[in-house]
Amino acid sequence: AVSGQELNRRYERIDDGSVEGRATLRETGQVIVEPGRGITLMPEDIHSIHTRGTEPTRHLHLYGLALERLDGRLGFDPEAGTVTRYNRAYMQPTATR
Repeated sequence: AVSGQELNRRYERIDDGSVEGRATLRETGQVIVEPGRGITLMPEDIHSIHTRGTEPTRHLHLYGLALERLDGRLGFDPEAGTVTRYNRAYMQPTATR
């Protein structure tokens, strides 16, 4: 975090994944990322990001590859109980290989 606060909610998937497009999550904790306090997530971790306060938020998010190449990412909607392939639904390639 360079400036501002970002609330990260962490979740675990509690269904067995047997119904395509459906997922049930349970929130397991929250971390406020701000200057001096970061968070590390593994590829299988599930989280959501929420900016807080009135100060502009500037944070660095580092990934192993360009986002459009992380095609195994899943997007969860805990309220609707749905899961989608995140990149297929929300990302368009920005560069050619």
